[in-house]
Amino acid sequence: MWNKVNLVGQIVICDKVLSAQIGFVSRRRGEQTLKGVEKLRNNLAHSQDIVTLDWEVILSLAENPENVIDALVGSNQT
Repeated sequence: MWNKVNLVGQIVICDKVLSAQIGFVSRRRGEQTLKGVEKLRNNLAHSQDIVTLDWEVILSLAENPENVIDALVGSNQT
């Protein structure tokens, strides 16, 4: 499952329009976010406690989920 999420993430990062809609100010920022999501996923999947650094990723993802969903759904409609 993670491989599919990672693939979608890489596609979004490489697409300037999607990246902008989601709020990535740069490709590097998108890659950093994806790495943070992967780390969070690994911690949750392996029953590790949420560490302080995970909260930054959680809050970042929670800030604008509508933008992520709208960007991904909108790209499928065109």
